[in-house]
Amino acid sequence: MTTTLYNFFFQVVGDITNLENKVPAWNWNINQSKLLLDFYKELRPKVGSSEIKTLKKLWTTIAVKLNTILGTNISPHNCENRWRVLEGGYKKFIDGKNTTGNGRTYFEFEEEMNQIFQGKKNVKPVILLSNTTVMQPYEEEINNRDINNMEMSPTKEIPTTSKSGISKTISRKSGKRNNPVINRNKILTEIREDKKKFYEEKLVMEKEKLELEKKKIAALEQKNLLLQARNEILRTKGSNNCDCV
Repeated sequence: MTTTLYNFFFQVVGDITNLENKVPAWNWNINQSKLLLDFYKELRPKVGSSEIKTLKKLWTTIAVKLNTILGTNISPHNCENRWRVLEGGYKKFIDGKNTTGNGRTYFEFEEEMNQIFQGKKNVKPVILLSNTTVMQPYEEEINNRDINNMEMSPTKEIPTTSKSGISKTISRKSGKRNNPVINRNKILTEIREDKKKFYEEKLVMEKEKLELEKKKIAALEQKNLLLQARNEILRTKGSNNCDCV
């Protein structure tokens, strides 16, 4: 009986340790990742200046900005790791297009990464289909095709309204897509919704944490009962030894 009691005692202690070490993991969502890229695009050129001297300072600054807006506790290390994942995914996406043209056709953060790596908000990256073939941005392709048609058919009238209409439509869409104010406002709106969802999930986590605390208390009470039983066994054993003498 004593051996069984001791085994149960150590099992309870192990359960208490497992409960204490259980920590919820952090997961990035789409809007948080987009805001990370937005701050990276804004602050990365400042690395080496008096404001941001090192990359370590860059990630610290980004983490502070994210936590201020989101009300979270994201660490600089979290930010750096997330960037490396996004950077690796983007490079794999571009490499797949460059080598075979049959790689991934969709990358969720393609537009944001294009702006970061291109360095200009209003210029789309040029994609190499082979060593000699280049895929041009859509608007430039339309302009070049119209110019070629004019050279090949000088007597043919080409309606200017069609080209102008297409260019203006593309320009308006491009302007809206690349406008940093519109983009950031959209992201912030989505972040507010995510923040609400985050606090709802946090409330659920707090309830789960409370349940864990209750289990820990119950386990500690069980531990105290075991200790009392152990002490009682030792007293009884000592008492028997005295009687024998």
